[in-house]
Amino acid sequence: MSRALNLFEKYLVIAREIGDRAGEGTALGGMGAAYAALGQSQPSIEHLEQALSIAQDVGNVMGAAMTSFNLAVMLVEQDQPAEALPHAEYATQVFTELGRAPMLERVKALLAKIQTEQSD
Repeated sequence: MSRALNLFEKYLVIAREIGDRAGEGTALGGMGAAYAALGQSQPSIEHLEQALSIAQDVGNVMGAAMTSFNLAVMLVEQDQPAEALPHAEYATQVFTELGRAPMLERVKALLAKIQTEQSD
């Protein structure tokens, strides 16, 4: 996974050099996923937050929804259900509107988990 992280870092440098904001967001999201796979939650969350901001800025609704879902997963793993909730709700809304059934089921399950943890 460190090789993937290295490649996403290079992608990020290039995207920034050429002014490709969407590419920058994709690279940051990939880095967030790579950090998550390496068990490094805090860098994962930081990169996913940056990726989400860019996805929203460039109007990438599906990218924002996927990143919100991934961010919610990481926040739940860090025992931060209150912070995860708005991300899971947003992903649920987008996946519902776009008819993305497989992702919708995954995010609904996560949302139920968050709501259960908050009520405990």
